[in-house]
Amino acid sequence: MKQLLRICFVAAAAALSVCLLCACSHSESMSPDTAERLTTLDSMLASREVFAAGRETRIRTSTKDLRSVVSDSDAYNIGRSLFSAYRNYRVDSALWIAGQRLALAKRMSDSARIYSASLNLAECLSAAANYPETLDIIDKLDRHQLKSFQLQYLYKIYCDTYLRMSLSDGLETNRIRYRRLYRQYLDSALAATLPESHEHYLLKARQFLDAGYPENALKEIKTALDHDPESAADPKIMYVLGLAYHALGNDSAEMEALANSAIMYIRSGQRDYPSLMKLAAAANSNGDHDRAYRYIMAALEDAHFCNSRSRTSEILELVPLISSAHSAMEKQNLHRAWSLAAIIVAMAVANGISFVWAYRQLRKKQKISLRLQEANEHLRNVNNALEIANRDKISFINRLFSIYSDYIDRIDAYRRRIIKLLKMSQARSALDYLESNKIVSDELKDMYRSFDAMFIELYPDFIGTYNRLVHDNERLEPDSRQLPAKVRVLALMKIGISEPMDMARLLHYTPQTVYNYCSQLRAAAKVPYSEFESIMLSTQ
Repeated sequence: MKQLLRICFVAAAAALSVCLLCACSHSESMSPDTAERLTTLDSMLASREVFAAGRETRIRTSTKDLRSVVSDSDAYNIGRSLFSAYRNYRVDSALWIAGQRLALAKRMSDSARIYSASLNLAECLSAAANYPETLDIIDKLDRHQLKSFQLQYLYKIYCDTYLRMSLSDGLETNRIRYRRLYRQYLDSALAATLPESHEHYLLKARQFLDAGYPENALKEIKTALDHDPESAADPKIMYVLGLAYHALGNDSAEMEALANSAIMYIRSGQRDYPSLMKLAAAANSNGDHDRAYRYIMAALEDAHFCNSRSRTSEILELVPLISSAHSAMEKQNLHRAWSLAAIIVAMAVANGISFVWAYRQLRKKQKISLRLQEANEHLRNVNNALEIANRDKISFINRLFSIYSDYIDRIDAYRRRIIKLLKMSQARSALDYLESNKIVSDELKDMYRSFDAMFIELYPDFIGTYNRLVHDNERLEPDSRQLPAKVRVLALMKIGISEPMDMARLLHYTPQTVYNYCSQLRAAAKVPYSEFESIMLSTQ
């Protein structure tokens, strides 16, 4: 019987350990810095609207200013601020503003402004997945008339557009052609930037990544950071750094870089950015399916808010994969919860069996006592005392039976509650309920209360004798049904349990606490402690 109980307890401990190890496995594989950045990102995702408040303020201010302008030139310039506020925040609004600015530039017959507004319009059309119209606009621009920064802007739009087309087109031949055009315009963009400039290093790193040389891409990013430490505050740099680490297989560094990039984008109030989508894919590959699901859904929500159809199509390709992994994780957690519930039920059954065995043993002892009484008539006085003791034992057994019955009822209620939570798919609540220490605390209180009541019932004169032997301020209420902790130690000594280790184990105290209570009893006695102990332990 003892061996069966020991096996049940070991099985329960093993199941709990497995659950904890599975829950913590993905967090142990990442560095503390990565875990810290992910925690920061988690808190920021819940309050993205707070970070977008600055953009909303800029939009309201620029809109108000736009109503009061009197010249096309002022309206064009305010439109630039308004476009900047809507850029990567609301694609449809930015598209409308770009169209208005183009109309104003044409009305003013200002070629430089026409080029800038056309590039803004093409950028928005590309983000809205209107690729033919995007290419139609930028193909008609005279590159010889563009300024240096406008030429870089032009090639960036070409790169972004052909990259998006290569990811979204259903035909493999088209994807290959668009990818080749993306590389060509990436070379053109690189040639249009100044060597050792921030943008030059970034484009060079992207070029190496596309060619399959992540080590060289990582060197370019680190060179940019060394050349200009403020580059670390650029989310695009952190994004490309994350892609380089991904290609090198460094999962922890990849997630840290992508998390830094996403944090910077969110802090700037943007809603159209790639970092969170890539971070969701990385978390999913790393086994953190719950976080991956939250990230991909947040990225999808941002893409819908921004009306960026190109970003939405990219995200939707990842959603089924991550959602499937998340569902599998939920099913696995539910299976673990059911396993724990089965172990608890098994332990309850084992306790019931041990109770029945103990009860039968006590009944056998009672029968032996009765036979001895019949066989030893000449010891009538002794037998009378044994009869009284047996009645007390029967009372104790009945009380013990009641306690075990109540305990089984509580275990059954505990089991039903867990089953109810699991049926409601609240696996997290079931685990929290299992991990709570309140049940153990309540059971200890019930055990102390039952022990005190049974002991006072068995020894009704105990409190009166104790009050006569201690100082006035240590006396107990004569009709008290509950013993103080230190007096409970004395009660155990009276029923024959005198070893401190045994008392500590039965009462769930520490051995030092038992010694402290014994010292307090010595101080409470107004007679020598040897006399106090002799009287208390021999009183009937």
